[in-house]
Amino acid sequence: MNGQLEEIFKPEEMKDDFQTVIYRSNMEVKGQYLSLALIFDTTIYSVFRVWVATNVINDENRGPVENFINEMNRQYKVFKYYTSENGDLVLDCCIPSTDEAFDPALVRAVIDVALQHLQEKYQDIMKIVWAGEEPKAAEKK
Repeated sequence: MNGQLEEIFKPEEMKDDFQTVIYRSNMEVKGQYLSLALIFDTTIYSVFRVWVATNVINDENRGPVENFINEMNRQYKVFKYYTSENGDLVLDCCIPSTDEAFDPALVRAVIDVALQHLQEKYQDIMKIVWAGEEPKAAEKK
């Protein structure tokens, strides 16, 4: 698997107690290149992370953004959104796996589902981020 990942992703070994390796890349969503990472370590959890928008959450848009992402977090099981301390809007997918039961097809499927979701919702998300207001009920999908 490492050879395939290294063709698309740039690996970074963290040299920590969990032997974490982060594979960094980006994905194109609606003409924007979003940073992403696949994070593997010695726990049973691997994480696929996408930075949907960086340094954009502030006091004016925090409420509407958090309301919107909370609604999406209730709808979608495979991933969750959150806001970071430095104002990033992040999407995380947690994928249980072990050395003996690692399933690259599952990782790929999760990436594909997240990409499809972002293609569908990215403009709605960014409208809320930039306007600081939630879409009217008729606009919600």
